[in-house]
Amino acid sequence: MGLFPSCSNEVLSAALVLLFLSSTALCECPTPSLPNHSSLKGGEGLADTYPVGTRLQLECITGYEYIPGKARIISCLDTNQWLDVPELCQGRRCPTPHIENGRIVSSNDLRLGDQVTFGCDFGFRIIGESSLQCVLRSGKVDWNRELPHCQRIPCNRPPLISNGRYDSSPSDEYDAGSAVIYRCDADYTLIGNSTISCTVAANGVDGMWDSPPPECKKVKCDRPTIQNGRVTNVFQAIYTYNSGISFQCNSGYTLVGAAFVKCDANSKWNPPVPSCVEKIPVSPTPSETTPSGSGKTVAIVFGAVLAVIVLGALIFAVVKWVFPKGKANTHPASPDAYRVVSDRDMPLEEKQPKD
Repeated sequence: MGLFPSCSNEVLSAALVLLFLSSTALCECPTPSLPNHSSLKGGEGLADTYPVGTRLQLECITGYEYIPGKARIISCLDTNQWLDVPELCQGRRCPTPHIENGRIVSSNDLRLGDQVTFGCDFGFRIIGESSLQCVLRSGKVDWNRELPHCQRIPCNRPPLISNGRYDSSPSDEYDAGSAVIYRCDADYTLIGNSTISCTVAANGVDGMWDSPPPECKKVKCDRPTIQNGRVTNVFQAIYTYNSGISFQCNSGYTLVGAAFVKCDANSKWNPPVPSCVEKIPVSPTPSETTPSGSGKTVAIVFGAVLAVIVLGALIFAVVKWVFPKGKANTHPASPDAYRVVSDRDMPLEEKQPKD
């Protein structure tokens, strides 16, 4: 008979098995969660559990590369947990794109998954898709489509004009920044801008001429005449476009209108030819020439002076009438009236004796 009955031996065996399994379970880590864009090195598959102390080496999947300085190994700790490992892989870079007459207007690091947007220089427009994405193609990173290109913005041919022409380019193509010059036939005058330029429209993709074309016209203005005045310029029978003349009035006349006029595109003087009108003397009003309240005083003084003058004239006339020249006395005087008396003829005063 043994130490334990047979039934007891079976119970002991079961307990030992449970104890072993329990100790084993406490010394394992579950299947690890790998960092993004990484896998086990060598392409191994992941197991359900790993013993404590297990070290797994990681690598980046296709299209990604290691981030410098990041750990590439994860370890099963005695806490039955894997050592936390941060992201260790980043997308590879696509080739840096370059387009002629253009530039990159927005981008990130140009890595796998990033987008880039292009823009063109002034005077150019983009042909193709302006935005591209860095993708994985045949195991390598590259842009998902062909790069766009920048085309110089064109203008339509310059407008034709009557009685004139423009200097065309050898290719007869006109892009933003180019210009044409208009010329008129003989005996015609160019009205407007002789040069127009191809520029960019408001939408940024179309071309347009910056001003309308000029006109070629026959412009002739006759020399004008002005009564009581004259043209001060040297005599000229006919005046061409934009010719100018000046006017001056005779003495005693005032100029009404512009003193300087030009021959305009319609063969007319602009502004209209002025006129000369006779100056009208204006008597000053009391309020303009004398202080307030002094007008009456001036009138009184003036009247008094005038009265004295009239009175003097009357007196002079009366004297002339009463005493005409050479006939002041009609009775002749006796000779004795004008005889000279000497001292001898005068009686001597009798001297009185002194007391």
